[in-house]
Amino acid sequence: MKFNNCLLRNELKEGLLQYERDTNVSPHFLVESLIEKFLYKHGYLTVGFDDEELPSLTELINPRIKHTTVRENGKLRIEKMIDGVHGFYGTTSYDEAKIIVDFLISKNWDLKYTTRNTKLKGQKQIDFLLNEIKKEKDNE
Repeated sequence: MKFNNCLLRNELKEGLLQYERDTNVSPHFLVESLIEKFLYKHGYLTVGFDDEELPSLTELINPRIKHTTVRENGKLRIEKMIDGVHGFYGTTSYDEAKIIVDFLISKNWDLKYTTRNTKLKGQKQIDFLLNEIKKEKDNE
């Protein structure tokens, strides 16, 4: 079956047609809706009014990293609530934040890496985390 010039497997075709019969919802609408949700989730589509500020190209190229918030200066603040304790891990650039978040996930967000426990602030905290990541890679 071709759906909008896209070749589909027979099972998929049958499933879409059965869904249409059962729900009276067009497969065309269903496929468009799923693709739209996918693109919105990954930042390629935005929903808003004409007078709203649209995301920058940087925001579209760099999808949101979970457990980060964008600060006024464009840097990302890495934080997570763990067992009722607010863990703050530092503020850094997008590329470094991505590396650090992946590392923290692998360490199950160990609180020993928070600023409260390291007693480090600013770039010293980020350098500490990047150094820990480097040490771990060297030990592998």
